[in-house]
Formats: sequence, structure tokens, C-alpha cells
Amino acid sequence: MRFSQRMGVVPPKPIQVETMEERLRTRLYNTLLKTFERILENSFEGARGYLLDKLGYAVDLKTSDIFKNHFFASEWFVPYDICEFIFEWVNSDDYPYGGYPTNISPSNYIQALQKSLTTVLEEENSGYRLIGYRFVPITNQTELSTLQESTQTKFESVNEHVKKAIALYSDRENPDYENSIKESISAVEAMCRIITGEKTLGNALKNLTDHGVKIHKALEDAFLKLYGYASDEGGIRHANIPFTTVPIEDAKFMLVTCSAFVNYLIAKSPGLEAPADEQDNLPF
Repeated sequence: MRFSQRMGVVPPKPIQVETMEERLRTRLYNTLLKTFERILENSFEGARGYLLDKLGYAVDLKTSDIFKNHFFASEWFVPYDICEFIFEWVNSDDYPYGGYPTNISPSNYIQALQKSLTTVLEEENSGYRLIGYRFVPITNQTELSTLQESTQTKFESVNEHVKKAIALYSDRENPDYENSIKESISAVEAMCRIITGEKTLGNALKNLTDHGVKIHKALEDAFLKLYGYASDEGGIRHANIPFTTVPIEDAKFMLVTCSAFVNYLIAKSPGLEAPADEQDNLPF
């Protein structure tokens, strides 16, 4: 995370769901251009012709300018359409495979392009990932609303943990999924401590009922297991175990799940007030 984001001067970039920042659009374009030139030498012009035909343009015009202008002037979803068209082109009869070295096969090309596009999607915090030849959402409006709600509670300690989890998860330059998970579970821990006064999430979960918060035993058990995933011996929060390969899917699951559970606990405790030391730091 850059200095400006650590200091709170610049907020972390949000997940791009129904938007596309200029930087993401540019990197997708550069990836297509570089991959074509590297693997297929001078065949990008043929690909442009195929794409322009799909997009409804005349292919006898100067295709490079038309293609670039369309890519950058179009709505947010069109670059994703274009990438999918390219996968179709590689698998079509128009693909100029016959005249190229034998090691440049459609499957080799697809794997290289998928890898390059995936890197860009992850680094630019796109809300979509490639599954096969199609882009699929990794989040939705319900999940985004859940995250937003859990950052605007009357419990500042909870808000801060969720905000840090989001920032660590969505940091474009250096995402930190391990610490994002730690902050996600810490948000639940903070909420449970406010309700029960217990010092650990394990004890707090077991004593929610005594403080008027009745949850199903299966749900309690599920969060105890999640707490174990993050905190027990060998867990992510255990000081002696380095979790250097935490996948993005785990971090996202914990972020959304813990945010939803925070919101659930607040809904179950309508009369709960912020602790005295948080009264002067309420977000409203």
C-alpha cells in the first residue's frame, strides 16, 4: 500500500464492477497489443479486422485507428466484449495459425493471453475474472452494499477494521490478503467484544445469547471455525506461521462474510450503544 493510502490521504481504489478506469482500459489494450505482437508477430492487423467486423465497422479502412478509438471511447463493458471476441477469433477459421512456427498453437496463445489478462484484472482491482473464455463477476451489488454498510456503523473500531481489510484487499500495487483476513475477523471480534465485554472472539461468540443476541448454534459453530482458521495454532493470525500464499478468493470470502456478520449482529442488537471511548469518533 502506498504512503498516501496508509496515511488516509488517498482512499483505496474501489472494486470496478460497472465502471472501468482509464488505467484498467489502457492496460487491457496494451496487453492485447503486446501479446499479439509477441506471439503472432504481425497478425494483429488481421485480428483488428475480425474484431471490427464483429463490432460493425468496415474493415477496409485503417483498422488500427478505428480499433483503438473504439476501445477507448466505448462504454465500460466493451473492452471485455472485445477480449472475448479475440478468444473466439483464435478458435475460428480466420486464425492465421498455418504460417507460424509449430510451437505457436491456439492453445498456447490462449494460455498466454489468459495469464496476462488475469494479471491486469487482479492488479487493477477489476470486479471480473476470466473463467475459460468468459469474464465473470467476482462480486455483486449486494456484496458491495454489505461492505459499505459495515464501514458506516456507530462502532468506530468495527468500521476501522473493515476499512483496513478493504484497503489491504484492494490495494492495486501490493494487495495483502493475509492481513486483510486478519482485519476482517478482527471486525467481528471487535463487534462481539462490544456486545459481550469478552476479550476474545471465541469466548464472545459463546456468550452472545447471555447478552440478548440469539443466533443459531450452527451459525455460532461456523464462525468459531472461521475464527480457528484465522487465529488458532497454524491459523493466519498465529505469529509463528507465515501465510504468504493466501489466495484472493479466501480474502474476499472472509471480507464479505465478516462484514455481513457484523451487520447481522448489529441488527440483532438494536439498542446497543457505542462504548464511551468511541462516542466522540462516531462517523455521523
